[in-house]
Amino acid sequence: MLVVGLQLGVAVLISVWCLGDLHNSNVDMPPDWADAVNASDMLIRYPTTPLDARLRPTIGNGAIATLVGSDSVYMAGVYNLNGTFEPYRARLPGLAAMSPVLPNACGVPSPEKRIRCGSPPYEPNDGCTTAQGCCYSPFSPDPKSLPWCYAASNTSSNCKNKCFAEQSTPTPNANEWADIEGLDMRRAAFFQVKQLNASSDCSIRIEQRTYAHRNQTSLLITDFILDAAACGTLHVDGSDFFNENNRQLELQVSAGRGADPTEPYVQDFNWSYVSTQNVVEYSSHRVQYSSNMSVFAGTTWECEKSGRRINVAFATLAPLTGRINLTVLPGKRTVYSFPTVFINDVDEEAPLELTTLVATALDILKKLILTDPDVVFANHISAVAADDDSSRAVLEVQGNTGLARIVNATLYSLRASLAPDVEWSTSPGGLSTGGRFTADGTDTEPWKQGYAEGGSSYYGHVFWDADVWILPAMLPQHPNIARSMIAYRWRTMSAAQANAHAEGNNGTKWAWESAFSGVTATGGDCQEIHLQAGIGMALRAYFRQTHNHTWLERTAWPMLGNITAFFRTRVTHGTHSSWECVRFNASENRAISTCEATGTNPAACQQQTCLRVPRHVWTDGKNEDFHGCGNCWCCVNKTVAQSLSDAVCPPGRLCLDHVESPNEYASGINNDIYTNTAFAAVLRWTSVVAGILGKANPNQYAMLADQLEIPFNAALQRHEEYSGAPKDLRIKQATMTMVPYPVEFPMPEQVQRHDLVYEAAHIGTEGPAMTHSMLTIDWLQMQNKSAGDAEFVASYENNIVGPFLQWMECPLPPDFCQGHRPATNFLTGAGGFIQAVINGYGGLRFNDDTMTIAPTLALNTTRMAIHALSYRNAILHVAWNSANVTVECVEDGVSAHLCASVSGGEQHSLSPIIAVSFPIGETITIAPCPH
Repeated sequence: MLVVGLQLGVAVLISVWCLGDLHNSNVDMPPDWADAVNASDMLIRYPTTPLDARLRPTIGNGAIATLVGSDSVYMAGVYNLNGTFEPYRARLPGLAAMSPVLPNACGVPSPEKRIRCGSPPYEPNDGCTTAQGCCYSPFSPDPKSLPWCYAASNTSSNCKNKCFAEQSTPTPNANEWADIEGLDMRRAAFFQVKQLNASSDCSIRIEQRTYAHRNQTSLLITDFILDAAACGTLHVDGSDFFNENNRQLELQVSAGRGADPTEPYVQDFNWSYVSTQNVVEYSSHRVQYSSNMSVFAGTTWECEKSGRRINVAFATLAPLTGRINLTVLPGKRTVYSFPTVFINDVDEEAPLELTTLVATALDILKKLILTDPDVVFANHISAVAADDDSSRAVLEVQGNTGLARIVNATLYSLRASLAPDVEWSTSPGGLSTGGRFTADGTDTEPWKQGYAEGGSSYYGHVFWDADVWILPAMLPQHPNIARSMIAYRWRTMSAAQANAHAEGNNGTKWAWESAFSGVTATGGDCQEIHLQAGIGMALRAYFRQTHNHTWLERTAWPMLGNITAFFRTRVTHGTHSSWECVRFNASENRAISTCEATGTNPAACQQQTCLRVPRHVWTDGKNEDFHGCGNCWCCVNKTVAQSLSDAVCPPGRLCLDHVESPNEYASGINNDIYTNTAFAAVLRWTSVVAGILGKANPNQYAMLADQLEIPFNAALQRHEEYSGAPKDLRIKQATMTMVPYPVEFPMPEQVQRHDLVYEAAHIGTEGPAMTHSMLTIDWLQMQNKSAGDAEFVASYENNIVGPFLQWMECPLPPDFCQGHRPATNFLTGAGGFIQAVINGYGGLRFNDDTMTIAPTLALNTTRMAIHALSYRNAILHVAWNSANVTVECVEDGVSAHLCASVSGGEQHSLSPIIAVSFPIGETITIAPCPH
């Protein structure tokens, strides 16, 4: 441990085993928290009851992360298989989950054991007994302050034994011991504070702060700050109590649960201990360091297909087992620091030697201990403030404190799992979840618990959630984070090519769930090919914002080429011969009255006019029991077959058959509305890119988009969820609502209104929150603010829970929803919510040549702002109230000077000196100034 503020020759007369005697009523909120709390940058809790493990906040920096009090730490890109069906995040020891031992028994006996102590003289030997045979809290030997004592003999040993016996209760959980605790989102740290009042003129503050260093991303640090500055002199019977007998007040701290790599507790590495005797010897008048260092190195047990085992090393000053003593000094503020350095080779093309990783970890830790822990923390705070070189990257909400806290908590959760230089994207549950065990300790190994899917927040797998829901939320203020998320798709492109070729297609097919290698993480792959288009839309969004032409040619163009190649071989060309007879499987018993089985006589089927249709068509939307793709019925009713003719690809059109919709209740369907419009958007943008890069025949991709079948019901003047969709369809999550945004598929206003009304009426309550976020954006785009406000509230009111405002895939307390255990720390919902703020109420759109904003105020707010909005390398602040929108350029772009205007209005130059204002309600266009 690293100790700051320690001075020799000063001591406190107290024994560790009686520390819990101190009066510990709820502490007042620390004064240094007040500004952050008032600014909605800090969330606090008085932990009078245990907190559900799923509601603990994340401590992370995008490279490493943990939940407060968790026995597990995870690193980006590091997975293990260990004989299980699916890869999961490999668990590292929860070294940061230390907790002080604060028993409340010694000196507080039960009524039947109490006797009243007399007055002095008494014997303060070991601070335990009086002449009357009483045990008392030796922190205050005056019986007047603690008059009730144990009946005991005059021997100190008996008194100690009684205290120990009373304290033999479980060590408090690390997130339950404090009188007050707070998640400081501005400083990206978690604090736990307890005020111990020794007497009327002496109190001790114990503060534990835990953080993942934002700049030195290999560091996870827990500090204990013991502040006895208010106890400089305490006189008892004319003597200085603290110096008497040169005894010390010591606080015991327990190692985190599961901190020891050698114990048989879900080990995902074959750990080996590295001897560190006399590795570091350092002391000065400012710092004393005891070389109590532990270093371990190991390798994951089993790798996924096409992957490799990952090597990891860590060096720590934190205890691995048992308890350690920390000394409290009167009149001093003492900092004890317990950093851990985690190093891996996940970014290397070939494995590194364990000795190399160990040397790196030791070097970082040796340099760290030469630095004051408060300086290390200050450097972390500076890195948080810098926030990807955009020091003001916040979303401002005034007039609605509750909403402001939710916005800040959501941004904090996203940022804790992502970093500009970490190219491993993220999972629906972020980086702090995804191990084999859930946050509340449940083993998710499928054959032990029977979990259908999902495990512990989907085992840390990367889905479409990253590209479509989370990346667009980070992009406006953190383009480098968006770029690092795209880099994960780039680094797994060879696996995506192998996936496509295995199915007889060209190009790339990124797996629906992937981990380290990019191969499918579930042993098979479903037909949610809309992921490929979602990746293409992420490429479009990033370039439209940055206009980075080098990246466009070197990264985006090869990826687009693979996506379009996959489309060309996956698409079906419409002909009159698309009818197909399929023999009914007699083991199925779900035939609808309008269809009948052909039994064992295939010829009977062939003699009829049969239509190959997805099984979902015949369930009338009541399809909760249906899973899998492409199961079909043989329809022998000509009338029914004719009414479903739009399930066949029309002549001259291109169709995407046998796919699964984002509405995952609809599988084995044709021409899903989101899948087809998303591919059309990507194809059209590919033509734009081909033109920019001077490629041959650039219009060929847009021509493919024009031929793509878009299911539309002319009589109802709305799109259909897919070809042949039943009238009353049960919908899990956003599908048609994503067509206006983020796909940006053009349509008449009346059609968009009908689409939104239909989907909103058919969304199930069991689905995730993102549907309401998209409905918010769509309604606000149509200037229907009342509908947008209602959907916005629905996007979070049931899915963000607990004192630290954690996002949940499903509202607690369900342990299962949508057929699996719901994800905690649900960043997918968080991303949808932030998009509703920025793209909904901010009205932000990145277009091919311009950026537009059309702000409006959220319900019960008086002012909103997007600070550090990045566009073409410029940094803008956009703020609005009920009357005006103000645009200010705080950092000019490298490539082009920007101007702002409204339709037909004057071009206003944006400079770091002058802010430009426009009336609210206008759409403001920002683009390079005309020459």
